[in-house]
Amino acid sequence: LAQRPGRRLLLTAGSAGPAPASLQELRERCAEFRATRGFRHMCEHCCYFREFEPARQLHSLRCRALKHPLRPSLVGWTVRLALSQDAPFWTVVVHDASGAVVGPPRVAFEAVLKDALALPIVPSSSQEDQHLPSEREDLAEAVSLRAGVAALHSPFGLVEELLAEEPWQLLVACFLLNRTSRLVVDRLLLPLFQRWPNAELFLGASCSELEEMLAPSGLQQKRSRALLRFS
Repeated sequence: LAQRPGRRLLLTAGSAGPAPASLQELRERCAEFRATRGFRHMCEHCCYFREFEPARQLHSLRCRALKHPLRPSLVGWTVRLALSQDAPFWTVVVHDASGAVVGPPRVAFEAVLKDALALPIVPSSSQEDQHLPSEREDLAEAVSLRAGVAALHSPFGLVEELLAEEPWQLLVACFLLNRTSRLVVDRLLLPLFQRWPNAELFLGASCSELEEMLAPSGLQQKRSRALLRFS
């Protein structure tokens, strides 16, 4: 995780100061969190990305388990935030059904596969029944689309939810998410929308300024021209 371009970008802002003594202290460094006591916002600290990362990682592990021939069981396993001594001072750690720390997601998946190898083989239909309720429990937290745009909440902290009432910003975010990691896009959207909050203002942007801002996402020249044409 630390070697990914998006992770390196995260270190450049929102990570100033010494390592916090607790996750709560880390959260309190965000002015928006101090004002609202919530995480549903875009900020340089990437609060929204950070707080929902455990849910996304657990969902990813479950999907991998369902697709694997061994169908390893992740019933009762959890993924939680943990402090790190290195910026951005947080990471995600997987815990097994007993609550014991297993490690990062990659190590955890290797461990659960090792456990599955030691178990007797059972029919795939029986194993599938064991996993699907856990998936449904997560998805049950989502709000129906019929509840209205303002009530859109998924268990995975989708950035599109924050922009649901701003069509141009929403489409820009979806455009940038194509072939770019979520973390990189989260870091780009705040300065981009602060500089150009709507399509009308965006039309006055220069390609050179856009290319510099979009450089961390790659394909900045092509994307700058395409965004201007789209706007």
